[in-house]
Amino acid sequence: MAIYNPSDLYGGEAFRIDTTPMMNFLVKRKAQEDAKEQALDKYFRDMIKTASDKNVRPQEATPFHQAVQNYKNFYMQNSAALASGRDPALRMKAEELAQVPYQIMSESASALATDAKIGNANITSSGEVKKRWTPKTTEEYNASTQSIWAVDPETKQVVKNPAYKPFNTSLIEVTPKQMDVSGFYAKKFNEFGYKPSETIVGEKLRKGSQFVYEGTKQISYDTPTLQKYGDAMKNSYDNDNDLQYNFLNGKTFDQMKSGDVNGFNDLNAIHKNVFGTDIQDDRDLFAATAIKTMAQTRTEPYKRVDEDAKMKVQAEISKKNALAIASALKKSKDQGQTINENTLPTALERFPDMVANQKDNISVKNYKWVDKNGNLFTGMVVVEKAQLPVQIKDKIKDSKFVDNANIYIKEGVPYRVETEEGSVGRDDLLPDAIEKATKIKRLNKTSFVPSMSGKVGQDLATNQSNDKLNLSI
Repeated sequence: MAIYNPSDLYGGEAFRIDTTPMMNFLVKRKAQEDAKEQALDKYFRDMIKTASDKNVRPQEATPFHQAVQNYKNFYMQNSAALASGRDPALRMKAEELAQVPYQIMSESASALATDAKIGNANITSSGEVKKRWTPKTTEEYNASTQSIWAVDPETKQVVKNPAYKPFNTSLIEVTPKQMDVSGFYAKKFNEFGYKPSETIVGEKLRKGSQFVYEGTKQISYDTPTLQKYGDAMKNSYDNDNDLQYNFLNGKTFDQMKSGDVNGFNDLNAIHKNVFGTDIQDDRDLFAATAIKTMAQTRTEPYKRVDEDAKMKVQAEISKKNALAIASALKKSKDQGQTINENTLPTALERFPDMVANQKDNISVKNYKWVDKNGNLFTGMVVVEKAQLPVQIKDKIKDSKFVDNANIYIKEGVPYRVETEEGSVGRDDLLPDAIEKATKIKRLNKTSFVPSMSGKVGQDLATNQSNDKLNLSI
């Protein structure tokens, strides 16, 4: 049997349902969903907003812009679905595509920094380091200059380039630089400025000279100095691969030790004398070799010029030259002859016999140079520069007069003298034209001739002086 309930059973009026709360809830929910979709849309729309090619290498520029375009295309095609947030897989795909431009930016910037580092090093070393890279290093660097990413020509997708390989600057291999090890010893030794002690042994007057002494100079260094130099060489060796390579020359320490037993024993004795220990490794061997090359006791030729004796010899030569010229002038006057400047003796004509080269048997007679047979000599003789007359010395700029001078002679008359500092010709030694004319004029009126002192005239016959005359040559 059916149960019937009247409509006013509970309230007495018609039954009503209030939908206002539900409508408010639905409106609010719709607003929240719209806001969510707008936020998601903005999120995906702006996902590559900060992507920039500012620090992207030219190699990666095309893949970068393609990656940006790929994401934009994906967003345009799927913006509504992405904004709905209902497809997690779609969202993951969008985030993967958006990440590619930023990954290209990061990797390209890192490669650009490496390129800059290699470029700067190449500039500062004038390219020398890069020229010495091994083929393997060059190959790896060339791979790093390829684009890190590539664009698939069919799908336009951006993918990693298999030809690219990152370059590790800490693993650069170079071939050893060729260097002069002995030159390295000398350079460092001179830089440190080590001072030796010197002892002169066996000094004696040079044969045929009156003022040049010769002997042997013994040069030695004390142990503390040798230790400092040896330690410096060991430190240099530890920090220089090129030095190690060139010193060993492809050999091991044991090979060098056994290759020259006597030589090694000599070096070992040096090391033990300086450091108190035997040679243990190639760095010790290097230091001992450096000490032997540069700082061991050694001797070298020694020469000293007695300046006082040299001045006396030069004064004597000048005196004889002055007397010779005075004699020639007096002789010409007494014979009533006209003085000819071509026959007037100069400092080149008059040398004591001792200056002649003994091996050539050259001597001086009547102002003429003759050979052992008495014939006029033509050729060259070598004399000590310090034995040259002072008149010649004064004509040569910065002359040190410690070695040799070459005197050129034609038919018995010397016409030029040459040294490392310069040369003097016969005409350079003739008296000044005006002074010469004055002297000739005075000689025609008096028996006085030029004196050596340059203060008074002196009659060679009577040996009397006249201070009114100044006729020096």
